[in-house]
Amino acid sequence: MAANPKEYHYHPIAEDRLVLIAANREPFRTLHQNGASGLELLDMPMILREENSGTRQEMERCLRSRNIDPGKLHVIAQIDNPEAIRSSVSRGLGISVMSILAAREYLLSGQLLSFELGNQGAFRKIYLTWRKDALLSTGEQKFLEYVKERPLVTAGE
Repeated sequence: MAANPKEYHYHPIAEDRLVLIAANREPFRTLHQNGASGLELLDMPMILREENSGTRQEMERCLRSRNIDPGKLHVIAQIDNPEAIRSSVSRGLGISVMSILAAREYLLSGQLLSFELGNQGAFRKIYLTWRKDALLSTGEQKFLEYVKERPLVTAGE
């Protein structure tokens, strides 16, 4: 959550699955066919999102929870544009971690392969956010009630 929790309400509406992505070429094809975990590929050159990105923060939290020091990754680039990351990874310049939804087009076209980040996977929450001091219209209030009644959705499944 980027905004100040003292000023905003947050309601989780979805979970977005994070995966490690790699070019659809060797050695990744063989690793993928053999059921390798993305955690097994972390010694390879990586292209990461910028430090303040939610994806980057959740990836680092996930690694720390598995006793892996994110500071020891072989980071070759930090890029704030997901399209540039997908394109760079598909050309074999490195691997990355991103949302399965963000990688979907490249995965479906066969340009990328995805690897789960361990048995439990890695997820980040997506929130509906609104200011605490906001005066909501009747329609906005009804929308919030509707959203709050719905179960959390897991994106990419």
